[in-house]
Parts: sequence; structure tokens; C-alpha cells
Amino acid sequence: MAAQGKSISEEVNALLRKRLAELEGVEASAQGNEDYEALKSQHLKLVEEVKRLTKPLEKDGVYEGLMRFAYALGLDLTDLRNVEDIATKILKNWREHLNQDAQPSHIHLFITLLEKGKQKKAIERKLTEIRLKAVPTSTENAYH
Repeated sequence: MAAQGKSISEEVNALLRKRLAELEGVEASAQGNEDYEALKSQHLKLVEEVKRLTKPLEKDGVYEGLMRFAYALGLDLTDLRNVEDIATKILKNWREHLNQDAQPSHIHLFITLLEKGKQKKAIERKLTEIRLKAVPTSTENAYH
């Protein structure tokens, strides 16, 4: 659970809210809207965090090299599903493959960036799914 970007207490609270809503007869759409708002908020925080983590790597001139290295190691840029495997490979091989400007702090910052990026992409998939379900299927929103 915590690996999905939620702490255990957040997960328990969400389950309790959902169960209370069921017991009180509140419609699932209200719960769904609360989840949607929480996802939007979480996404915004992750977008800002990704930007914040990227800046020092770019400033120190190591970001592009780290991205090329991660890609060469097989990083799936579509959804970053293999971040954990790539992080291990980076930690084992970075000294031989990156220029001397890269320091251990850069490596750990970059791995944190990849992990946050993976969380961001997962939330983006969920938001896309929710938003596509909410779109009316009629011709009301067709371009005129």
C-alpha cells in the first residue's frame, strides 16, 4: 500500500470513509468525487516535487547524462514500471559510465526523481481513466 504513494493510515482512512459512506447511504459518486479530488491534489504535489528534484541535477549538468544512462539500462519511459530494477543497475554501474561530475548525491537524487515520476505517471493514468469515464458519450461535446 505505501508503495503506491499512500501511507497505511491514509489507506485505512480511505477505507473507513468508504465504509461509513455505505452505512450512511451516501452515494458512491460522492466518495468517488472525494477520491478524485485527492488524486488531483496528490498529482499537483508530485508535479511540483518532480520539478524541484530535476532543477539541481540540471544546474549541476548531470541530468541529461543520467537520463541517457537510465535509458541505456532499459528504463521504460512510458510508465517507469521498471524503476526499481534500473535504480539497482544505476547504483551498481554509475561510476564506470558517467562523467566525474556525477556524485553519489546526484545518483540518489535521480533515483528519488524516478520514483516520484513513477508515482506521478500512475496517478495520471488514474486521472485519465476517471476523466474519460466522466465525459458524456453524446455529441454535446463534439466540435461545432
